[in-house]
Amino acid sequence: MNHEEITKKIVSQIQDYFNKSNITKAVIGLSGGIDSTLAAKLCILALGKENVIGVLMPEIGLSKQQNIDDAREFAEKEDIKYLLQPINKMLDSYDLNIPINELAKTNLKPRIRANILFSYANTFNALVIGTANKSEVMVGYGTKYGDLACDLFVIGDLYKTEVFALSKHLKIPENIITKVPTAELIEGQTDEQELGITYEKLDQQLINRQLSKDVVERVRKNEHKRKYPFMVKVRDN
Repeated sequence: MNHEEITKKIVSQIQDYFNKSNITKAVIGLSGGIDSTLAAKLCILALGKENVIGVLMPEIGLSKQQNIDDAREFAEKEDIKYLLQPINKMLDSYDLNIPINELAKTNLKPRIRANILFSYANTFNALVIGTANKSEVMVGYGTKYGDLACDLFVIGDLYKTEVFALSKHLKIPENIITKVPTAELIEGQTDEQELGITYEKLDQQLINRQLSKDVVERVRKNEHKRKYPFMVKVRDN
């Protein structure tokens, strides 16, 4: 993987998409995780720090303070505008006529975050940046109209293992690179635990196109989630 070439491809396509959209600003949710941090860094390189707005949307009491601090420190180091918008009040006030199950309650969180991002995007005349990677895109891992809701995915053609490699190249803080990936939707949840496979093994299967039965079944169940907005490409095929 030629990191310089890949970075140039992504930056160029971000710039081209924004130019065609006649919009200069980007809004991105910053979780303190590697995907959102790398996506934000690439947008800063493409659009300039003055045109990137980070939104920190923790669930107070569940989101780790370290993740909030990491997101804030990244925004301050990169000198971008950022907003702290906890989701607790919106989550607590969500009132439906019938009780909903735990999965629906869990998925409310990324959908509330999507509402916040698009509200700020409207306010600042900006586009919403998606932070899903190729590994997640290919198996449909994410919440429809939640973290999968965006105007463009900037790292959507990078496998998770490539996200780690490019993050190191672009000098994303080491403590962000080394932390265990998690959406922090429930206590103790990790992405690999939920996927049932490590990202390294998943990427090997996806790249070699030799999927285990479990991965094939996940793809089949999530087919309805595998249609996405514009995606920046780093590959010709």
